[in-house]
Formats: sequence, C-alpha cells, structure tokens
Amino acid sequence: MGASSVTVGISGCGAVAALYHAPALKLLEAERTLRVIGLFDPDPRELAAVGARFPSAARHASFDALLADKPDLVIVASPPAHHAEQSAAALRAGCAVLCEKPLATRLGEARALVELASERGRVLAVGMIRRYLPATRFVAEALRAGTIGTPRRFSAFEGGPFDWPVRSPVYFTRAASGGGVLMDIGIHALDLLGWWFGPCTALSYEDDAMGGVEADCRVRLSYGEVEGELRLSRSWRRPNRYEILGTAGRLAWPVDDPERMEIQVGNSSCRLDGVLRDGARPAANFHQSMVEQIRAVCLAVSGEPTEFVSGADALGALELVERCYCERRPMRMGWLGAEELRAAERLADAGL
Repeated sequence: MGASSVTVGISGCGAVAALYHAPALKLLEAERTLRVIGLFDPDPRELAAVGARFPSAARHASFDALLADKPDLVIVASPPAHHAEQSAAALRAGCAVLCEKPLATRLGEARALVELASERGRVLAVGMIRRYLPATRFVAEALRAGTIGTPRRFSAFEGGPFDWPVRSPVYFTRAASGGGVLMDIGIHALDLLGWWFGPCTALSYEDDAMGGVEADCRVRLSYGEVEGELRLSRSWRRPNRYEILGTAGRLAWPVDDPERMEIQVGNSSCRLDGVLRDGARPAANFHQSMVEQIRAVCLAVSGEPTEFVSGADALGALELVERCYCERRPMRMGWLGAEELRAAERLADAGL
C-alpha cells in the first residue's frame, strides 16, 4: 500500500495529542500522507476538543471500539500506565503502533512488546522526537566524524518549574506515570546520550523521591571512556544545556533551540543558528520534528525504507531508568533533619 492510504487512530486526547500530535496530523492529512479515522479518550471533553479538529473521524468511548475501526496505525498517547496494554492490544489487532514514551513503565513489558511486534510483523515505533531535531542529529554526525576529537566528558541539565497541563494529581504517582522526572524528561535525555555515545557501562543515581516520585535527580554515567553528569529537575530553573568536551574541542546545545549549536575546535569557535537544516525545509521546531517523526512511521507502515525509533531502539533508555530506580540513593537535602535522612535511606534500601 502507498503512504497516502495510511489510516490512523489516536488513543488519548490529552495534552500531548492536543498540543503536538493533532497539529502534525492535520499537516500530514493535507499532504495526503495519512487520514485520521478514529479517536478514543475516556474523558468526553478531551475527546470533543481533539475531535473538533478531525470532524470526519469517529469518536469512541472505548479503546476496543477504536481498534474495531481497523486503523493501519494506532498512536498511543494515553497516560504511561496504559502504554503497554494498549500497544499490545493494537499489535494483536494487526495495527502498527507509534507509542509515546515511555514504551512501558516496566522494562519487562517493553521487551514483551518488542517480541510481540516481531512475531506479528508489525511496526512498533516510540515517540523519541528529539532524534528528529537538527541539533541532535548534528551532534551525532559530528561525534562520528571526530569533529571535536575523541569525546571525554559531558554535562547536561534539563528542567524547570513543572508546567505541563496534567489532568489530575494522579499523574504524580508511580502507578500512573511509572516515576517522576527521570521517567519523563530522563527517558529523552538517556536516549540521546546512548544514541551519541553507545552503551552505558556504569552509573550512580540519587533523587529526592523519599517513597514518592522524584522531582529532582542526578545521574552520573560512563559510556566507556566518556563520563559525565545528567541533572533533571521539576523545581528549579537554570539553562537547559548539553555540553560535550572532546580531545580537540567542544560542542554545546541549548535544549530549547532545535537549530542552534555552539562549536569550539582548537582556538576557533562559532555558533550555528538556523543553518543545520536543508534550505528547502521549514524552520525546525518541536512541532516540525513531530511531523517528521509521524511521516517516517507512516512510510515504514507503507513498507518504504525510512528511519524511525523502534521499540528495540527505546529499550536502552528504559533499562537505565529501571536500573537507576533499583540503585537509587537519597539526594543530599540540607533542610532534612537526621531522622528524616535516616528515613530516606531506609526507603532507598527498600527500593521505594
């Protein structure tokens, strides 16, 4: 079948679908790359809001009813706790799947999905949108080309006061989300680091969870001879930035700008703004990258050669998250008393 015949069903009409998927899908419908035929969300208000943008798509109050439409591709944009169950059901129904990250909240479930997709011969893609940004692709290519020599160290910070429009406080539970900032932003960050440097060979992890979900955390990581630190936060603001130091230079990427890079090689330095893309393409941003991601998955569903982040590709970052949670230690928090610190240690020892 051709790419123009890809039919799409959307499961979950919350913030990520409304803010990112819907605008991208509208553009791809106009290009005749795909057609949205069905929507599901248990919240009638969310369903109606996204449904208004796709008036010809059927609106369903159950996920099974969405699958009964037999879409070629199901976009799973529901809360993380439902990702594994819904992705598995879609694959068994003969659909391809594009699942928002994380693919599952447990590594075992994610591995089972990869095996199921292989058994059924269906595309299983994961929404690692950052791999489609010009800046992150430039980093990957520059490291492969040895532009800054051999990489030795990196530092990364991402976060700021939490402002994602969640539906309810249930989002801030392990049952609903699988974790806190590490399971959220951290999945993207760890995926990029693994994409750039290869397999992680050592790590240590600490956070402020104390039996709940973490708002702040620190991960020290080694990728062979490359070592560094990743800091993630939902509470404090500082420049969101990745820096990589090599034997011959330095790369820096300000996370909030998909087209900007800072490069220093020897005594020469420069900043690249908006020049990392083909001149024929529109200005890059996270919305445009979502378009590129969905287009790539549609091509794969159509049997055409393309690059996309598969379920197998996404296992590495999820494996590191699970390892971090298993090995977590409490962050140093100077405002805690001695008894509170001992309680935090006990919770960490219990794996909570």
